[in-house]
Amino acid sequence: MKTILENIVYYTFKTDFKGLTNKQTMKIYEYGPLIPLENKEVSKLISLAFFLNLNEQEILVHYNIGYQIFRNQEQKKEYESPKISNEFSSDYSKNRDDKELGEDIDIEIKLYDREIDSLTLREALFILNPKNYQVDYEKFNENFKKCNKEKINIDQEFSDILKKFNINSKEIPNNEKNKYVIAKFIKNFTDQNSYIIKGKHPIGYNINGVNNEGLDRIHRIIHNLDS
Repeated sequence: MKTILENIVYYTFKTDFKGLTNKQTMKIYEYGPLIPLENKEVSKLISLAFFLNLNEQEILVHYNIGYQIFRNQEQKKEYESPKISNEFSSDYSKNRDDKELGEDIDIEIKLYDREIDSLTLREALFILNPKNYQVDYEKFNENFKKCNKEKINIDQEFSDILKKFNINSKEIPNNEKNKYVIAKFIKNFTDQNSYIIKGKHPIGYNINGVNNEGLDRIHRIIHNLDS
């Protein structure tokens, strides 16, 4: 997991997707900048919750499926991405019939009952609080759907976690009820005028512990060039 997270590429331009996993290179691309909002603490919370949700999709689903296919070629069909009803998919995903669809996976629906393209402050806090993950996904879903009716309550343990991200829990507004549409900051382009990402394995990307001899040879070549 450490190797995967350290090799995520964060992009800053607007595209027609939130994140992308290139299964040929096993490389993950994700939108990186903080979502600009008037309140800095809310901006950080909404952005972090969005990034966590994005990693749920890209790592737990897309990357995991690609890795399982790579490791289990004979059972390839068993690891195909599940498709869900068109009512939950975006226009972008509907036009990608031959690919694993970013929105057409059931992890978001099982956890949140919707695609996460908008968040309230309470929803962001719920997603970021580790204590909310100590139940099965059905209970998580049930609790998430009620969180907007609950009072904001940040205990010391959660406050300490937020502090690591330079978020001061005392500066989080208690009466914040706005819904922030994330998609408008990111998915502003169509297939016709969007950027295309291509990638290669970075040197040192050796998730299976193979090809060490070849990797050492590359390092020796680079060392000789530097010297």
